[in-house]
Amino acid sequence: MRPFESSLAHSRIGGPWIRRNFAGTTLAMKGFSMPSDKTPDLRPENGRRAHGEILVARRYMSHGFLDAAMRIFARNTGQTTADDWTQLVDRLLERGRVDEAVHACQTGGIPVPRQQLITLGDRQLRRKDVDGAIHYYELANADHDRWAGLVDVLTRLPGRELHAMEMAQRHLVPSGPAEPTLTLALAASA
Repeated sequence: MRPFESSLAHSRIGGPWIRRNFAGTTLAMKGFSMPSDKTPDLRPENGRRAHGEILVARRYMSHGFLDAAMRIFARNTGQTTADDWTQLVDRLLERGRVDEAVHACQTGGIPVPRQQLITLGDRQLRRKDVDGAIHYYELANADHDRWAGLVDVLTRLPGRELHAMEMAQRHLVPSGPAEPTLTLALAASA
């Protein structure tokens, strides 16, 4: 065999789907795709493997192994249904894993469970845990009334005036262009 010719023998490690050339580079066989990082992707193109992985992930989720299900769903986002993502998010929220639930919503392309996050924020605010309430309200994109209630609680707590001003500026003051004030109108007419 000459240098740089591919060997005809199959690699013992790779099985019949991978060949190695003289330099040791792996070559994918027909029917399998080759990703950009030059490592062979041994998943068939027909999607049977992805469908099987989704079925396994559903079983993991039914047994309570949410991390394994989330990894498999993330690996097969194209074949994972919105119902699968919704069920995973509900189970994550039941366990108090809010950040993972929001990440799963973003990965699966489903809406964030806004009402549940607002409920969690309200619960934190009743406990005077304003940092937790801010976290949940920001995740849920809370309405003006919720932020006004939060600023009210902040103004009742000593040493939180800067925090109250920051929250009022960020969430209560309109972000559009400022309206001209009466003093500017009087100065312009004089």
